[in-house]
Amino acid sequence: MTPSPCHLLTSFSYQLMQLARRWRRSDVQLMAREGYTDVSWVPLLHLYGGGPIMQKELAARCGVETSSLMRLLDKLKAQGLLDRQPHPVDQRAWLLELTPAGQEEGKRLTQLIMDAEQARLKDVPEELREAFQQLSETAMRNLN
Repeated sequence: MTPSPCHLLTSFSYQLMQLARRWRRSDVQLMAREGYTDVSWVPLLHLYGGGPIMQKELAARCGVETSSLMRLLDKLKAQGLLDRQPHPVDQRAWLLELTPAGQEEGKRLTQLIMDAEQARLKDVPEELREAFQQLSETAMRNLN
């Protein structure tokens, strides 16, 4: 039996994509209220709490091309939130790390994101959250 278009709209993958889009749009709106008019907050959150990482790795984590990431990093550096150091072994590469001010901003933005998540999930029982976490981890393994 061939599935109808209606079945697609109720499929797990379609629902997940719709949720991700709406969630992302909500995060973008939240960050816009904080003065972030683009997605420069995304690398900030990925760098928060971690040690120096290569620019290429950060781009992969953020899901953007390295050239697109450069513009975002330039803004963060200009704001005094990011430091770039030459890689000690690979002279073509840069290591990225948040400055102390960047760590503070990362902490603040992480708290905003976590508060928004709690508000969005306030009516979702903990056991459903845990089940979704397990489902997500399993699906990610299957995609790899």
